[in-house]
Amino acid sequence: NTTTPYIYVWKKGTEQSAASWPGEPMTHVEGSIYSYTCFDEYNCCIFSRDGGNNSKITDDLDIPDYAYPIYRNGWQEYGETISTNPTTPSTPVSGDTVTLNNGTFVAGDEDWYAWTWNDGGEGKWLSGTGDATAYVFTGEFGNKILFVRVPKGQQPSWDPRNIFNQTPDLNTQIGGTYVITSWYNGNWQ
Repeated sequence: NTTTPYIYVWKKGTEQSAASWPGEPMTHVEGSIYSYTCFDEYNCCIFSRDGGNNSKITDDLDIPDYAYPIYRNGWQEYGETISTNPTTPSTPVSGDTVTLNNGTFVAGDEDWYAWTWNDGGEGKWLSGTGDATAYVFTGEFGNKILFVRVPKGQQPSWDPRNIFNQTPDLNTQIGGTYVITSWYNGNWQ
């Protein structure tokens, strides 16, 4: 039974907060993803289950200065769009390859996957093969793709504890190489 999480936001060093404890309920996006729109003046938060005893999910957190921060056991920068969780592409683009050049975003304790789907359709996971510098994904691709980094040996899921990072939603470029320059930046070559 899932309880809608709450977020309590305030301005550091003041008593100024957006609402009294436990804060405001967050808006359900999908699965275990919830959102909240916060004014720039608030720079700290606590996530809680419902404000009751022992309901804190996090301690006090400083909200980073990202355009679209997301908290997944630590803050990450995400793009304006977060992909939904459909299950298999209805009309594949091709059975060809796409390469990910993960550059300096390698710790050695991860595996890489691609999520591919068609606009308005369903999607699927593809596992890549490669090494610390590049992964090649082979299969039937939808017209959209994103790449995720997951803990080594784990299958990807949309549980935020399972995905270390993800790229923004991209237009699939069959035969192309996507080069990561930061978690919300990169380019096709």
